[in-house]
Amino acid sequence: MKNLSTVFFAVMLAQFTLGCSAPATAQPNAAASSTAPTSAPASPSTVQLTQMDSGKQITLAQGDTFDIVLDQNASTGYSWQLLSLNDRVLRLLSSKPTNVSAIPGAPSKQVYKFQAIGAGLDTVWFGYKQWTNAQVEPETTFVANVIVQGTPVLPTARPTQAGAPKPLEKLTKLTLADSGKMIALAMGDTFQVDFDLDGKSQGEWQIISNGIAANQLVSIGIVYPGGTPAVTVPRQTFTFKAASPISGSLRLGFKDWANETAQLYSVFEVNSSVSMPAVLPKAGTGSGGTVVTILNKQHPSATVNTAQDLIAIMLQGAPGAISTFVSGNDAIIKPQFDPTKPLDVSNGGTVAGYPGYFFKFQPTSPGTATLTFVQKQNGASDTYTVTVNVK
Repeated sequence: MKNLSTVFFAVMLAQFTLGCSAPATAQPNAAASSTAPTSAPASPSTVQLTQMDSGKQITLAQGDTFDIVLDQNASTGYSWQLLSLNDRVLRLLSSKPTNVSAIPGAPSKQVYKFQAIGAGLDTVWFGYKQWTNAQVEPETTFVANVIVQGTPVLPTARPTQAGAPKPLEKLTKLTLADSGKMIALAMGDTFQVDFDLDGKSQGEWQIISNGIAANQLVSIGIVYPGGTPAVTVPRQTFTFKAASPISGSLRLGFKDWANETAQLYSVFEVNSSVSMPAVLPKAGTGSGGTVVTILNKQHPSATVNTAQDLIAIMLQGAPGAISTFVSGNDAIIKPQFDPTKPLDVSNGGTVAGYPGYFFKFQPTSPGTATLTFVQKQNGASDTYTVTVNVK
């Protein structure tokens, strides 16, 4: 995958790629697999997924555990990071490397263990890159859909959410003291969360709950005393980008992640409200630029008038939604992705400056075409349409 800012909850959700086998270079050997989720029966406490299982769906009972084992070359600075998880459905128990070698470029594995704790559907999403580099997107991703059987329970307020509603604050740099706050962002804004690592407790901070549709992880870094910027104790910094105009909740936990029985030592939570930018990138007629169209349940249809401009269409959804392109007219406007599959992280396209996940189309000749999409979630199906008039 070249752009994590390429699919969206038109995803966030459920479409995906990867392959298996131990990598010999900085990037895991990943054979792209854009197939729709397939069912894989699960046995209690025995399920193990590898990179070849990316895109699969498993069904668990509450209390079951499962492992995700991913190939990596940590000695080259590349690593996997958990990007999206609903901790009301799944709990991250541990994350630890195995087969580690001091030889540069030697392959190793990262093993994540999860437990099913609440009924519902969740999409576990990982990204692989050098996370100190904010300028590059993940080289590849791993995604798995997990159904936890049982009767869903309406969510109750977390301790940090209890009491009177928090006021919106325009903050771009947060610390542990800001936990529980509500921040106001525009789509495309970035914000940082800085944690001092005092060394009193072994461990590090890790995402434990996040919707990638709202908060896209950009980079992670640790600065030690004597480095730049100057610090007196080690500091771990996470940078996120507001990926779409929705509200989102982000939770990070601190513990010894190699020990699955260890309890969380500390938890940080921030809720965000993301607005549309003041101006969308709408290209002039015939300029060969990009016209962005965003659809959701409140706005399920749109009309676009263009000449040669690329059309980028985003379908807003929620965790668990799967969006598929149904029909169009290739003689007038041609898909720039595989139309036989749900939008996948390897097939979408990023609009510069506007993160999120887009179906992209290129006009080919004058005429009118209607593009139809279907988004499915929890048994419900919604239809979205875009009418394109090509001059």
